[in-house]
Amino acid sequence: MRKLVSIQTIHDIEPIEGADKIEKARVMGWTVVVGKGEFQENDFCVFHEVDSLLPDDNPDYEFMRRNKFRVKTMKMRGVLSQGLALSPDILGNHIETLDELTVGQDVTEWLGVKKYEPPPPRNSGGVNSGRSIGNFPSYVPKTDEIRIQSALEKLDYLRGKPYYITVKYDGSSFTAGRHEDEFFVCSRNFKKDYHNTVISTRKSDFIDVARKLELEKKIPEGIALQGELCGPGVQGNKMGFPDKDVWFYNMFNIKEGTYYTYDEMKEFCENLGLFVVPLEETGGSFDYTLEELLEKAKGKYHRTDRHREGIVIRSMDKRISFKAINNDFLLREK
Repeated sequence: MRKLVSIQTIHDIEPIEGADKIEKARVMGWTVVVGKGEFQENDFCVFHEVDSLLPDDNPDYEFMRRNKFRVKTMKMRGVLSQGLALSPDILGNHIETLDELTVGQDVTEWLGVKKYEPPPPRNSGGVNSGRSIGNFPSYVPKTDEIRIQSALEKLDYLRGKPYYITVKYDGSSFTAGRHEDEFFVCSRNFKKDYHNTVISTRKSDFIDVARKLELEKKIPEGIALQGELCGPGVQGNKMGFPDKDVWFYNMFNIKEGTYYTYDEMKEFCENLGLFVVPLEETGGSFDYTLEELLEKAKGKYHRTDRHREGIVIRSMDKRISFKAINNDFLLREK
């Protein structure tokens, strides 16, 4: 699970040209603008990641009211700032001394911070989730790749290993599969009422698309397919698709607890007339730096003038995976 707010360390404090009240610091792999003199190198900070939604009744966050209490990617005096670093004093009575803190400690719940969820675009209707009948099944891993700036160690884990990179589509997470002869369809967090065991009039794009693609007939026992549901009304349909569909990126063997390779998934999906996310690159020995990946993440979706969300990087055996988000995409988000 993503740590929206955690204890981290301040590194590499640098002045910002022409700025008297702010300076630039590094927290993990993130560049963050902080108040001048507020931190010294190696100090603890309470780091709020981008898309943290802060409680509006905490006086310590009052200065964020003008941003509607949302932490966003911003540019300040020409410097990209991605996150919010505050003094551990904000933890109040949760700690007595700094000795109680450890790097990486999750303090999201202490501070009442939630994840920001964008509203559906105007006049689009948004994605129709439909009725849920339970939580996401435990026998299939959730798809929620961590941003590389929050997991720099993964660069070292992957270095020298075979890898591949796919384009990150901007839609809604979709999973469908068959387990113990039951076909199921899920959103990111919930199992949907595919079989209409309870009468409901709530429309579900997840179920409609699964039926359109005839996934119940196509997916065999013990297999789960995971992809991105995209199209009109979904995240603004940045790729300009005329209809809702799913672009798959994972194929999981439930019994073995292992992923199929990209090529195996691609062959399976294409034989059944299903889309897969585009392959950006493959290689026998990963050797990218953080800066190179962030540059590679830039670009626009095919046949559009819209910045793509970024890229997803995986080892060939799927044991290591993370995403690099396009900073141009983040800066243009509302």
